[in-house]
Amino acid sequence: MTTSLLNSEILLSKPALGDLLPVKRQAPKIWAACETCGKERWTSTLGGRPKYQFCQRCGWSRRHLRTGGRYKSCGYVWVLIHPEDKYYSMANKNGYIAEHRLVMAKHLHRLLEHYEVVHHKNHIRDDNRLENLSLFSGHSEHFADLKLYEYIERLEEENQELRRRLKCPQRF
Repeated sequence: MTTSLLNSEILLSKPALGDLLPVKRQAPKIWAACETCGKERWTSTLGGRPKYQFCQRCGWSRRHLRTGGRYKSCGYVWVLIHPEDKYYSMANKNGYIAEHRLVMAKHLHRLLEHYEVVHHKNHIRDDNRLENLSLFSGHSEHFADLKLYEYIERLEEENQELRRRLKCPQRF
């Protein structure tokens, strides 16, 4: 029996647990059940056994619960929030919310609007202490504050350069 005929027979009928599906230039796939929810699916093999013991959904939730429901992306800390939580509507489709937005919302005792921007004063994205956060009513206000910060930084650098040239001691 040819491989393509064998593949079509396996795919047309419901395979039994442990059935192998030959794949060209790859390890064969195996029909296996998720250890958590029991969902049956094709998965890669490793040494004749299923490479993954969990389906995508269970594997994803196990990974994120193992980290305490927290992860970092682009420097920001994201927190997994329970669907029963009153701040859940601020979460993304995976149930995560940026920690700095959650801290500010809890401080204000209200949900933040999507256009409101929470800014890190010291520009360290994972420093989510309340005293380091400020709330802007929109991106234009936030942008103006960033430009002012950049202007002050540039003036401080120029001031240091002038002091160095004049060989004056720094006062602060």
